[in-house]
Order: sequence, then C-alpha cells, then structure tokens
Amino acid sequence: MRQTRRFLWIVPCLCVVLALPVIADTDVRLANTINISSKISAVGGIPASVRISDVSSDASVVVGMFSQDKDRLEKWHVFRYSKTGGIENLGQLAKNINNLCISADGAVIWGSFFVKDEGSRLFRHTQSGGIQDLGTLGRTSITPYAASADGSVVVGSFLHSTTPERKPIYHAFMYSEAHGFEDLGAMGGESAFARGVSADGAVIVGNVQVPNGSGYAFQYSRRDGAKSLSSVNRKVTFATGVSKQGLIVGTYFASLDFYWQKYRNHVFLYSQSGGFKKLGAMGGTSVGVVRVSPDADQIVGSYTNSTRDSYVYTAAIK
Repeated sequence: MRQTRRFLWIVPCLCVVLALPVIADTDVRLANTINISSKISAVGGIPASVRISDVSSDASVVVGMFSQDKDRLEKWHVFRYSKTGGIENLGQLAKNINNLCISADGAVIWGSFFVKDEGSRLFRHTQSGGIQDLGTLGRTSITPYAASADGSVVVGSFLHSTTPERKPIYHAFMYSEAHGFEDLGAMGGESAFARGVSADGAVIVGNVQVPNGSGYAFQYSRRDGAKSLSSVNRKVTFATGVSKQGLIVGTYFASLDFYWQKYRNHVFLYSQSGGFKKLGAMGGTSVGVVRVSPDADQIVGSYTNSTRDSYVYTAAIK
C-alpha cells in the first residue's frame, strides 16, 4: 500500500527563500527551495514528468524518476541531483520501479521493480558497482521506503498474506548485509509499513493499519520493541523520519482534494516531551517526502502548490 500517489514536480529555481512566515506557530521556518524539474531538460527529460522519491536529510541529494517520451510516460529513467554534481540521468535501472530511497550522500540507491510472474525484486545501486539485483528474497511486493545514512540498512514493507476476503496484509521489514531480510511483523496492527530509519539504522518509524481502516504512527527498535505514537487528532499518520535524539517527523491526512480525488498531506513533528505539532503543508497545498536531519536541526522534503508545481525544501528547527 502506498501512502499517497506521487506528485508531478515542477520547481522554479534554486534559491534562498527570504522572509517566510513561521509555520503553524511553531519554531520551524522554511529556508530554501530547490528547482529539480527545470534541470531535467538538460538530461533529455520532460519537466512535467518528474517524480521525486527521496531527499537526503540535508537536502543536498535528491533521487526520483522522469520520462523522456511524452507519449509513453511509463518509460521511466532514474535521476539523481546533488548540489555539487548537478543533475544526472542514471538511465532505466529497471523496468516497473516501485520506489527509490537513498543514503545520506546519495551514493547508494535502494529500490524495487516488478517482474511478471515473479513479483517485486529488491535492488541496490552504487556509483562504483552499478546495480545489484537481490531478487525477491522469497517475498512478494517488496517496497523500500528509507535507508540509513551509509546505505547499509534499508526498511520498507512487503505483502505477507491476505485475509479470507482477499484483503492484503503487509509487514514491515528491515534488510542489511549483516542480518539479511528481517520480517518485523505488523507492529500490533493488521498491517505495518516501515517508512523511515535513523542514520545509524537502529530506530525505525512508520505507520500501522488497523482493521477498521484507520491507522497510527509507530516507532521500533530492537531494544525497546514497537511503540504507538497515536495520531494527530485521530487522523491517519505516517512517521517517515527520526533523529538520533528521537525527534520524529511525518505526514497526516489533512483534507481531501475533491478535484484530484486524493488526500492533501501535512507535516507533523513529534517528541516524547512535546507531543505532536502540526506544521501544515510547508508553504504548499500538500507535502510528499519528509525527513529530519540526524541532529534534529532541520526538516527536509517536498511539497506541491495550488497549481501542482512542486518543490524540494529545507526548514530550520530553532
């Protein structure tokens, strides 16, 4: 299951945004935006086709997909953008890619792709070694959502089983060379999705789905097990990032966009001492990727505005 449909990313320019208001009366303030779509033309892509999959915790590296053919938008190429190296066309790493996530420096890209009659296959791509196909690992519908800072740990979800009514049941997973594939279960709910991991790979966050269709965020570690973070005003919440101090960020369903028939997502920030804080859509109408830096001094991610233009942003935590 996916949190939301991906957005089309059209970003005006690399710039510093000045005199932006404090968001939702909190100590979080927007600082920078980065134009990705305007750079895609330089590698033969269609700006309106850009889909951002992940942003590094300092917003210096972005990974996603784009199309070079307006008549066949399913022919996706993978791109990587960095402030130092600019935009790179990594080509068609695989057909039918489900999702992508990156290490802190963008050198390691994790993803999965679908093969008919086999299911989803997990892969890892490095600048030095190219693509490494890890196969299905005996699972179905593997989707990675986040990687540790060095890229050695990746977390996500996979299809574990179905109910008698053929409703899919998903479990969270963690994979590393040290421990292999680990089924983390449903975290006390019906299904669980691991969507974020700390820089050292020790703490995982995500969301749990319960039988009535609602859900809540969770935090997990080997030492403490799974903990429920409840929800934001009883709305479905998705924890997607965690700092080494335990500050958690994520998204929640804020409203329904009736025209596009999709939910608009807003950002939340959570700490054990301060509870939940709503941060809105970070200057747009709906947010996509949300991460937090290891030292909890900034939030990074992406958002769309009312005209469906899309941005990568940095927001300082004071």
